[in-house]
Amino acid sequence: MSEKTSSARGQGLIFRALPTRIAARRKAGEGETKKGSSKPDGDGGSSKAAKLTGSEYALRQLHAGDVRLADKFASFINSFAEEPEAMTSIKYKMTIEGERQYIKDALFLMQAARKTFAVAECAGSIVGLAHVELMQGRKEHVGEFGILVARGHRGVGLGEAITAKVLADSALLVPRPTMLRLSVFASNDIAISLYRKHGFREVARIPEQFEFGEGLVDELIMIKSPA
Repeated sequence: MSEKTSSARGQGLIFRALPTRIAARRKAGEGETKKGSSKPDGDGGSSKAAKLTGSEYALRQLHAGDVRLADKFASFINSFAEEPEAMTSIKYKMTIEGERQYIKDALFLMQAARKTFAVAECAGSIVGLAHVELMQGRKEHVGEFGILVARGHRGVGLGEAITAKVLADSALLVPRPTMLRLSVFASNDIAISLYRKHGFREVARIPEQFEFGEGLVDELIMIKSPA
């Protein structure tokens, strides 16, 4: 169970998860959150805060000020290159300049309503990113979803909160996607459980697509129809 209160952050919400429930969820390998929605604006949109296991997480849209924080974003991304057990496709580290350009490109797509991009922060650090980006050409009715949550911030409901935010915000893309899709390691049971909870279902399994340890792991393609 969680306590929902109004936040001082405009139309944001604060979620306080009860410690006993969070402890049980952590043991089970899943998080908890309640859904809310906020419409992004040109200055980064409304933000939400989730207070989970004693930490407050601010959830917001990527904004122009993040270009100056490229070093923080690069540090976050590069942590996954150092953690192959996280089962992401990130293999090589990103330079600060490369990350700065990525942020600029993402902002350009957001301005064109082709992408929504959510950022989670805790104590001044970036601890989560999620996005939905429209594909191109004859696939522009499909939005591609991706998410990363930092080590030390998993299993507390943050993944659910940032997923709910970016999926809700994807309704504002133009054209509005009629299908969402994602790619995931077939062995990443925790991530697959999260995606199923948000309505994704497996439609394809492609053998030996990801390097993992000294072997290869299958890739699952999952899709959902937006609410």
